Amino acid sequence: MKNTFLSMLAFVLVLLCAVSAAASPLGGDEAKALYEQAMTYYYGGQRDDEKALALLTQAAELGSPEAMAKIGDMYFWGRGVSVDPALYKEWYRKAYSRFEQLARAGDTEAMVMAGDMLFDLYPSGAGIDFDEDRALSWYLKAAEEGSPKAMRMVGEVFQYRGYENKQDHQQAFSWYQRAAQSGDARAMYEIGWMYERGYYVAQDNEQAMKWYISAAEAGDSEAFHRLGEMYHHGESFLQHDWRYAEKWYLKAAQAGNTSAMWRLGMMYLYGDSYGDPGKEKEPVDYEKAVYWLEKTMEYEENTDILADVFTDLYYARKYLSGEMSPEDE
Repeated sequence: MKNTFLSMLAFVLVLLCAVSAAASPLGGDEAKALYEQAMTYYYGGQRDDEKALALLTQAAELGSPEAMAKIGDMYFWGRGVSVDPALYKEWYRKAYSRFEQLARAGDTEAMVMAGDMLFDLYPSGAGIDFDEDRALSWYLKAAEEGSPKAMRMVGEVFQYRGYENKQDHQQAFSWYQRAAQSGDARAMYEIGWMYERGYYVAQDNEQAMKWYISAAEAGDSEAFHRLGEMYHHGESFLQHDWRYAEKWYLKAAQAGNTSAMWRLGMMYLYGDSYGDPGKEKEPVDYEKAVYWLEKTMEYEENTDILADVFTDLYYARKYLSGEMSPEDE
């Protein structure tokens, strides 16, 4: 009788732990708070890689898979530490294992993140084997639980399954529609992208613009950026208008889009629509150029991109100080 009671007690404790894991934020409230604090040092004006790594390590010890993955990022990009393939692979594997553990316990967000790691959305060579089928399985489970992002990611799997040449644009469009109807802004953007390029649906610039605007109104930074590009280069049926381009790039940059930050820096630095002939010159503003190029340096992680941004920032600072002028080049 005693053994039966102990067995039942153990079963109840295991069940309670599983429910707790599924209901809590990834890693728990304390881990989430540490992770969010770390992000204030990882990005932006308070950037301090040493403090970020210390806080991320604490959060990882408390079971935060996001923190584990971000530590992997630091070793991948060399943020405050030396690039170390062995360590970033180790941390990415730890993160995936934890995401999968939480996903099996019913955490919908963890299902999506497990799918993301398998769908090659983390840096290449991260130590996680690319597996579209397993990623799709996790996304579908989360979609069944009502996750709009998961619905959109199912669409992305069908749209971008290039590794095995299994693209299915009809399925992608259908899933994007479901996600958009559930309020996912990036899915609205993807529908616009499909209309712009004529994937599955007939090519239709007006429909593309309609969906980009819907995505922008819902707060999608990629939609802000795309609208900025379209006005900047006079794409589709739009006329070149640097004022509208500036407006949309600013919205994207303020939402954290590093491509838009760089675009703004380039606009203010060179003021020539990237040399496109016959277009109205944009006003040069070296102070704004320095500001947005510095922001790009703060937030962008891709070291190949940062090398080019650094060069632009060098000239912007020289022009601002008066040490050089564009005519000196």
